[in-house]
Amino acid sequence: MRHKKFLSILAAAAMAATPVSFNVYAEGGEEIKQPTQSGEGILPDGADEPITLTTAPVTTKQTVTTTTVTTGEKSTVTTSSVTTQKKPVTTTSSVTKTKLTTTTTKVTTVPATTTAPVETAIKVEPVCEHINKADINGRILVDVPEGATANISIEYSSPEYDAHEYYNTHIKGGEVYAFDVEGRDVSDDDYRIYKIMVTVTGGKYNITADAYADSFTIPDGNDNPDSFREISYKFTIDDDDIDSSWTVVKDTDKEKEIAVHLDYVMIGDVNNDSTVDASDASMVLAEYSRLSTGGSSTLSDKQIIAANVNRDSAIDAADASDILVYYSITLTGGTPSWDK
Repeated sequence: MRHKKFLSILAAAAMAATPVSFNVYAEGGEEIKQPTQSGEGILPDGADEPITLTTAPVTTKQTVTTTTVTTGEKSTVTTSSVTTQKKPVTTTSSVTKTKLTTTTTKVTTVPATTTAPVETAIKVEPVCEHINKADINGRILVDVPEGATANISIEYSSPEYDAHEYYNTHIKGGEVYAFDVEGRDVSDDDYRIYKIMVTVTGGKYNITADAYADSFTIPDGNDNPDSFREISYKFTIDDDDIDSSWTVVKDTDKEKEIAVHLDYVMIGDVNNDSTVDASDASMVLAEYSRLSTGGSSTLSDKQIIAANVNRDSAIDAADASDILVYYSITLTGGTPSWDK
């Protein structure tokens, strides 16, 4: 009785259980039966108790998607995803952000200081005993060609002084020399007028030209800001056939250029006084007398060229005679010539 009752209960439980069926999947070349929920219920052979079966995920196809997004900040976003039949699964998501660095060079123009030192010039110290460096508002630059020398003096006149010595120096050529100058405005009761004098020696015959002179003023920097004044004097040497010792070839507020005719020889002008007269003939005769008696010449190279007026390479009485003829024609208003 009891045994029949137990079989009835067991049969009822079996009929109420959820049916189980098998699907076949290929993996690695083998067929694998995996249970899924279905409408048929089957128990494994020899099972005394019901068992619980767990469903396995079904994956028949896998898709990997990579997306790259470029932003305005040069940021790169890369996303990789895996899609299955069931649902997409995001496996990686990374953001690579590259910071752009821009280098900007800012150029600012600053007005040059008017009182800046001249790097290529040799500064000359003044001889004036009461110069006030705080009042300096100008600079004079003097350039003499290489091979020459020059004596330079600068003086000024004012209500207190007349031709007061300011600078006095001797320079060699091939360099630029700088002279700092005080500023003083010019009015009826207060003024300072500067004067520069440059005497150049050199050229082929190493002679000294007449002094070049120029006057100038320098404004008062205390009363006139940004009024610093610089004046340059450049000297050159040539052989132009000009009676005067020098010629101004450029003359502006800031630049002066003076051609000194040291290489020019005035034929007949033995004593270099820019005239031909009896004194030159006398020097030629004295030179001839010394050479005739075995003495040495006392004339410079330039004087020798000037004395040999007939160009026969000898200084003698004939040259002295030609000079006297030249001079006499000049006295009578004629136009003399060395050409015969």
